[in-house]
Amino acid sequence: MPDVVSVRCPSCRSMATYEFAEIRCIDRRKKVAAFKKSRAFEYWRFHDYRGSRWHGAVYYHGLRGMTRNEAAGSLPQGYLPKDWADGKRYRSHDPDFGTLHCSRCSTRRKHRLKWPQEAFFQIDYRGKPLWAFDRDSLNALRSFIASNDRRRFGTYWGWFLFHIPSHFLSKKARAEVSKKLDKLART
Repeated sequence: MPDVVSVRCPSCRSMATYEFAEIRCIDRRKKVAAFKKSRAFEYWRFHDYRGSRWHGAVYYHGLRGMTRNEAAGSLPQGYLPKDWADGKRYRSHDPDFGTLHCSRCSTRRKHRLKWPQEAFFQIDYRGKPLWAFDRDSLNALRSFIASNDRRRFGTYWGWFLFHIPSHFLSKKARAEVSKKLDKLART
């Protein structure tokens, strides 16, 4: 799943962006206090799949009024801003929290994602949902569904297209699904 996805704003129902929080393990117990005091990071205690506990520092993009590099001033020695770089998070532990930002109603807050229910780019075909992560993946999905030559690999969204249920790929579904995706693309 991408680091940033398009969701429906809970406040105004328009398109908003959701960015996953970045989490790093705090490797030294004595550094926990520094992260607890930090204005830029949140301290959380996590459990892994074996039941072991570990300390983590969570960074919410754009929430505290500072960029990740500006937050670096509050990092304890031995930690760098790149440790919280995009795409470097512990998804296997709790992937569904991050920052929601809606430019229409100016909402900017922490949010727990309910995917795919909150996907902005979503259609329903015969009682089953089909969704896209963002406008770019929606365009790839539209092209793929409408195409006679459905090569999934060799494109940026190949892994995404590979997992489309066959329910949406049948010849019978093509016209209706394409029509709904085209309408959705105009929003």
